[in-house]
Amino acid sequence: MTYKAYAVSWNLTQRCNLFCAHCYISAAPGASAAGELSTDECRRVMADIARVNPGTFLILTGGEPLLRPDIFELAAEGREHGFTVVLGTNGVLLRPKQARLMKTHGVQGRRSPSTRSTPRATTRSAICPAPGAAPSGRPRRSGPRTSTSRST
Repeated sequence: MTYKAYAVSWNLTQRCNLFCAHCYISAAPGASAAGELSTDECRRVMADIARVNPGTFLILTGGEPLLRPDIFELAAEGREHGFTVVLGTNGVLLRPKQARLMKTHGVQGRRSPSTRSTPRATTRSAICPAPGAAPSGRPRRSGPRTSTSRST
């Protein structure tokens, strides 16, 4: 039987700028980079993946992949191997500069956890607090909601 890797989700780091309760790899601010593969080691792994299937859908994630200084270099390497490259990021660190770098280095998309699209900021911050973040300070509503109309 021949096996092809069609999709690879690669946790490149345990470092993260958030501290999400649901994180399956226990990524967190202040996590050590000591156990991470070097850029050259990552290149070798990508070459191995490409030998199995050069058309792999490669998700570079973590932790927060944007905390790796070589993330765009790794993305470009993935594209050179023919991969469809996506960043699995929480989106907090994305700015116009990072978006341009993503495009320049061949990143074809980004995947953010669904908690980042939760409509209420207080809900998001309760699930994935930033380090040192204070509670919102707003009292929680208790009891059932009542339907009262306000005139504006």
